Amino acid sequence: MNKTDIQPVAIGVDLGGTNLRIGIVDQRGNILKSLKRQSQAKEGKENVINRITDLLIEACNISNELQREVKGICVGAPGFLNIKKGIISASPNLPDWKDVALKKEIEKRKNFPPILLQNDANCFTFGEWWIGAGNGYKNLAGITLGTGVGGGVILDNRIWLGDDGTAGEIGHIIVEPSGLKCECGRNGCLESYASGTAIVKQATLALKKGEMSTLKNRVKENLNAVTAKMVSEEATKGDRLSLDIMKEAGRYLGIAIASIINLLNIGRFVIGGRVAGSGDIILEPAREEVLKRAINPHIKDQVIVQASLGDDAGIIGAAGMVFQNG
Repeated sequence: MNKTDIQPVAIGVDLGGTNLRIGIVDQRGNILKSLKRQSQAKEGKENVINRITDLLIEACNISNELQREVKGICVGAPGFLNIKKGIISASPNLPDWKDVALKKEIEKRKNFPPILLQNDANCFTFGEWWIGAGNGYKNLAGITLGTGVGGGVILDNRIWLGDDGTAGEIGHIIVEPSGLKCECGRNGCLESYASGTAIVKQATLALKKGEMSTLKNRVKENLNAVTAKMVSEEATKGDRLSLDIMKEAGRYLGIAIASIINLLNIGRFVIGGRVAGSGDIILEPAREEVLKRAINPHIKDQVIVQASLGDDAGIIGAAGMVFQNG
């Protein structure tokens, strides 16, 4: 086979505090092979970086067996990044990572194809834009509702990084100026109202006050056992407390989205993450709020949709950015 006949692939990496996922992805966004290991972040950054390196070596070997040329590697990581320098400045999911030059650390361990570092929410957003629920839109925002609230923005078919790579922090849009304290130290961030952590806090506080809920039947006296998934499930079954909490989270999500629409005239918002698994229970209140607050008279209620790629969005998006960056 001539080298010109070899079809290129890209390797996308989804680095989380719990799991490390790697995918070999072709130019159409198909995952040819995926690898998954536990990140074991508690063992320290050196062990995690070694684990990433080992999996990348394995992925490159598999690509050779498939007779595919690896065009590049993109690592999607959580936290605050210096994307241009390939540095993770800080990450709540990777506690001992402070100003870690991840790109250089991987490169000094092995001679790999070109490596990019990107925010994991940007990878999610790019994946959904490329082949997911945002396909066909040149302007799009992605929002992940998990432990925190992440976000990414596509403008004119490219991820928007801003002046220094930190654009898209949708979770820290202020939705309640004198509101709840956020982990970032500020008050009233969307993350304090629509994240899984926020939903659990609201439910636990209500149960401690003695409010009636079927959640109590699930956790008995151990209120620390409440999870966002439980709240979502009980809301689906019609539990009033759980429904109210999810609707309130959706309302705040809609406030943030309306502000983004009014600023950037974006016509598609793709919502992913564990909390978004509740579907219309959280998305419908967001749509209603957007219709009340967005100035654009052409905005339709289906501007907000649920993500379609599931756990694969991150690695697909990371690989897609390799192809777009040439």
